[in-house]
Amino acid sequence: MGHQNTVAGQELRYFTKRTCADVCFCAECRETVGGQSYIGNVATTVSGRTCQAWTSDSPHYNDYNSDSMYPDGSVSAAGNKCRNPDDEWNGGVWCYTMDPDMEWDTCDVPLCSQEGECIPRPIMSVQY
Repeated sequence: MGHQNTVAGQELRYFTKRTCADVCFCAECRETVGGQSYIGNVATTVSGRTCQAWTSDSPHYNDYNSDSMYPDGSVSAAGNKCRNPDDEWNGGVWCYTMDPDMEWDTCDVPLCSQEGECIPRPIMSVQY
């Protein structure tokens, strides 16, 4: 927001710098259909399988290895939690499983539906 004042016939503009201390991200619900911003702790799929760590290629190869794909800030910070690092898939959060016979599965993380279901999380960077 800008404020205008005049001093000696010269227009002065003062701008209030707004900073983001926290951004609301949902914990155990997802804000969007795709769930790309989900940072909750669910690490089990809808079929009850344990999620494979995103840093691991065992038992399944993982090509989602760029830190920018994860709202946690890095692949390692995502741990083995359900995430959706694929910005083209809108089927919700998912993970590779530890079951050698099932490569991946979705996770039961509902859409956020009410105010207050989100928790504040410090942001790492802001781009203008």
